[in-house]
Amino acid sequence: SDWSSDVCSSDLEPILKYNEIRDDAKLQEPIKEKFDRGIDERQYSVYTFGMQTLTEVFPNTEHGAVPAKEVAEGIHQVLKVLHVSKRVLAHGLGLSESFLNRMLTRKKGTYKAETLRPLRRAARLIEETQKTLSPEGVPFWLNHPHPYLNNLPPVMCMRSDAEVDRALTQLYAIRYGMPA
Repeated sequence: SDWSSDVCSSDLEPILKYNEIRDDAKLQEPIKEKFDRGIDERQYSVYTFGMQTLTEVFPNTEHGAVPAKEVAEGIHQVLKVLHVSKRVLAHGLGLSESFLNRMLTRKKGTYKAETLRPLRRAARLIEETQKTLSPEGVPFWLNHPHPYLNNLPPVMCMRSDAEVDRALTQLYAIRYGMPA
């Protein structure tokens, strides 16, 4: 059967939205320049965030409340590693841009761990990508569309655990040399 018959217009909406956002922000040029120059980006894409990994900054539900200041710093680290705007990150996580901005500016109080679930998905994908690819390759791979992800970049596949698992499957195929 023809693959195009399986695609409905709602499946194309995220692709069109991503292309619109990417074109507006001109996000690919800085990434490509750094990739072409071969800059060692280890200073931003370290496996740990301070003394914690990104997944520890955004813990599971059994850990209780997380200080807002740590959450804001973790989001800034995610933005730095991904080389994307707040708008693209919010769209990729399925959050409103205003909510993400509030999370970035809030310095007092705490967040329930369940509120941080979308950020935990992003942290998981970032850390697995850092374990697999070079520092230059991390933002490059996360920001380029892949045919096995419905021509979406992995940064746009963080709305659900199932989407992240699909992206991780592709990443594991790269890591272990298995055909996709």
